[in-house]
Amino acid sequence: MTWLDIAIRLGVAAGAGMAIGIERELRHKVAGLRTHMLVAIGTASIMIVALQMDQNASRVVQGIVTGIGFIGAGTILRDEGHIEGVTTAAGIWACTMIGVAAGNGYYKVTVIALFFVLFTLVGCVLIERLLHAKDSEVTKRAGGSDRG
Repeated sequence: MTWLDIAIRLGVAAGAGMAIGIERELRHKVAGLRTHMLVAIGTASIMIVALQMDQNASRVVQGIVTGIGFIGAGTILRDEGHIEGVTTAAGIWACTMIGVAAGNGYYKVTVIALFFVLFTLVGCVLIERLLHAKDSEVTKRAGGSDRG
């Protein structure tokens, strides 16, 4: 593997992590831009090293997934019955898998997965808002008719 190939793989991973991290940063989440970039770059680096060492890549991925769980768990907070950070933890996990794909040179998987992660984080927020608005509207109507 050439220096250029390594740089491209790490650059793709960094770019994907950056895109996800920016979305989390804009929402003022605990894990943002730097965290997601570091997760993606670190994961891609581990995969590149494993490939260079002719290691069993599936075992390396298993170790990465186990280890990344600790970082994800650290983003989940519980306060008076309210749980926050689950989406960020899932985003870190997804960012890890994107790093695995980039580190292995699977750029199509990297780009398509990044698209779906960003759609989930950005597009689904809009869908959730519409659903909650409709739910509030139905609740108001139901509450109003019971007072009659």
